Amino acid sequence: MTQPATVLLSETGQTRVGLCPFWTNLRFTLLFLLALLCAGCPEPPIATRTVWLRFSELDAQSKVSLSVNDTEVQEALKLIDSVLASDGFVREHHPELETKEGFVASYTKFTDEGLRLFVFPVVFLKGNQLEFIISEGRRPGGHLSPASDKALKLVRMELSNRYGSKRVKIEH
Repeated sequence: MTQPATVLLSETGQTRVGLCPFWTNLRFTLLFLLALLCAGCPEPPIATRTVWLRFSELDAQSKVSLSVNDTEVQEALKLIDSVLASDGFVREHHPELETKEGFVASYTKFTDEGLRLFVFPVVFLKGNQLEFIISEGRRPGGHLSPASDKALKLVRMELSNRYGSKRVKIEH
């Protein structure tokens, strides 16, 4: 495709051929849009936070590990259940994650209109620790919403009150 050219006369009488300013601007605009399209717009990070409850260390010689049915794990799970229930969450009966290794429970929350919120608290048992995770998907700055942050802090506070702050940690 040939581009229209303009003939410019200089003061000395010489002629110069150049691109019309419209086509030059269009070319730069198209190159900018192509670069933006190829690079994409950055998406906000996934907002996820984890609270760990470390149970007593297991004997290195022993092959025994904690299970969901252990008393200490059940007590911690009941504590998490009660904290989340007070904030409007209910435990899911047939969660999608139940086949994942270490999965213990997942929770959901509904609006007054019956719509499911996009907040996913889950609990895993990995080795000698219980992991409570809240994930909200992509949020600006990767920060949890105030409601999810409140639930996370309540779980951490109740676990710390029951088991001691040395055994409970939070990851941002």
